[in-house]
Amino acid sequence: ITLYGTRGRSERQHLGRVGAERGGEDIVYIVTNKIGPLLHIRVENQSRAEEDSWNCEQIIVKPVRGRKEYIFACGRWLSLQKGDQMLSVILYTIDGGENTEYQLEVVTGDCRNAGSTDKVFVTLTGTKGSSEMKQLVGSTSAFSKGRVDLFIIQSKALGKLRECKVERAGASNKGWFLERVTVTDVRTGERTIFPCGDWLSQTEGDCKLVRELRLEGASNEILDFEMAVFTGDVRWAGTNARVSVTLFGSNGEHGPFVLQNDNKFPSYKRGRVNNFKLKVPNIGKIERMRIGHDNTNFGASWFLSKVELSDVGQNMRYVFPCERWLAVDA
Repeated sequence: ITLYGTRGRSERQHLGRVGAERGGEDIVYIVTNKIGPLLHIRVENQSRAEEDSWNCEQIIVKPVRGRKEYIFACGRWLSLQKGDQMLSVILYTIDGGENTEYQLEVVTGDCRNAGSTDKVFVTLTGTKGSSEMKQLVGSTSAFSKGRVDLFIIQSKALGKLRECKVERAGASNKGWFLERVTVTDVRTGERTIFPCGDWLSQTEGDCKLVRELRLEGASNEILDFEMAVFTGDVRWAGTNARVSVTLFGSNGEHGPFVLQNDNKFPSYKRGRVNNFKLKVPNIGKIERMRIGHDNTNFGASWFLSKVELSDVGQNMRYVFPCERWLAVDA
């Protein structure tokens, strides 16, 4: 377990063999530095064996010298063979103003072959940031034709929701027709509708497996952008790592996405300029950008000079100076 608070995080703590008895309760003491009031925790099962699969109902954390009690609901398997086949999970406490639960109502279309048995993942984005990508785990009949499925996910409070990114992953060649997703903030009761009315399919519609849904009434306009990435003219400035970008606008954010040309990852050479053409949802006036790389391949350190972004339709140009190393040892 790792604890995360307002003033930092604890070291990764080994709890031993907990959960040995079905319906049992284990009390474990850990020692950590002062990290402030808790925000969330990460829980991990280190064993990959099926016999060590663990269904964690909830975790209660209470400082020995304090009165406040933090309750983290879980209700899922930590296992490679059961549930969503994940060995770790981040849990949020919802009794503080920084965290909440969201109820997702997912409506599958009623057209022919609309249902799917593949895995579905969701990422929510609001005015205060984005959630982690969450798998929607339901019954065996989830995402069937004409069905309405309900899911609960835990996240930091995201503010006013702007976007719901839905992804379908699996080996099935069948499509999935998503009608809409309705998200309700359990803590505040605020309800947001994200219409879709399209396929997530490799064979139907435009053959896309990812949909970035905008809230009902918002613009679904897709804009053309051109991006120029300038690598500095200093020794060892270039990189072969994969570069990713997130754009932040006045009405939301887009990304992160990896920069590619013709589905290939380019090299960024010393003193050179890499140009890209982008399709970006209308997120309003661009206010800032986050750029980084995955630190892969030999000599991944990269000296970025600047990035220029042009809105082709609006004839508007944004310049983001950098003039610094993006490197773990910089």
